[in-house]
Amino acid sequence: MNYFDDEKKIIGQFQRVEPNRVWFPIQNDGCIELYNSLREDEFAEWIDSSKKSDPPPDFFNPQKKIMMDVMRVDDHGRITDKGKYINPVNQRESEVQRELRELGLLDIFPNVQGVFVNAVTDLPEKEDHNYQMYFDNFKRTVEKHISSIPLYKRNHPGYKTVFFVFDESSGYVVAESENAVKQDIKVGEVFYCRFYLHFIDRRFIEIFIDADIDYLIWFSPFKESCTDVPDVCIYDVKNLQLSDFEMFPEELIISTEG
Repeated sequence: MNYFDDEKKIIGQFQRVEPNRVWFPIQNDGCIELYNSLREDEFAEWIDSSKKSDPPPDFFNPQKKIMMDVMRVDDHGRITDKGKYINPVNQRESEVQRELRELGLLDIFPNVQGVFVNAVTDLPEKEDHNYQMYFDNFKRTVEKHISSIPLYKRNHPGYKTVFFVFDESSGYVVAESENAVKQDIKVGEVFYCRFYLHFIDRRFIEIFIDADIDYLIWFSPFKESCTDVPDVCIYDVKNLQLSDFEMFPEELIISTEG
């Protein structure tokens, strides 16, 4: 089991984000109330329904009549030629976690609730992660959960629906020209670019805009190289306007993680 396979650990990571790292494209009472309800001092109102034997979605809040489904996305997962989904990074993390257990290292620290492994593969960068894989993995994951919304609503009639997307992808930039994309950038080489702002990417927002979702929480804590990018974005989905979002030139988007 990988560290973030436990939804409660994802929420715990979210609760450590400083408020100045949270962005609201539409800052209204609903978004603020949702954010505050998930902070550590108020989270006790939420009921954990994330076990496999529990009815979905993962959490619900009877006081505020709101339910939330948590999902993980990254820029590593892909569908093979045989139609099978694989994620080499998650597979490598599972291997490391198993090795730690077999060596008995976890038994030395019995009070530790889990070990976070920053797994890496030996794949070349463009095979390990890229923008197209990021978008495809994001779309595939979210649309799978969208298909379950009728079930969520049968389990909790009258509740508002929140999608909590835990985005484990690295940071990206938008290169000024295709030359920087075509060549393999070496450490120390300079090319002109600007930060890629995933949270205003129209391609991603379009996935949610017509779904029966009230709020989207997009949590992206691993884009450290992009200092101007918020860690958390909270959207009032039903009041979004696609014209407020940007279509980035996808052929110019490069990962900052080699």
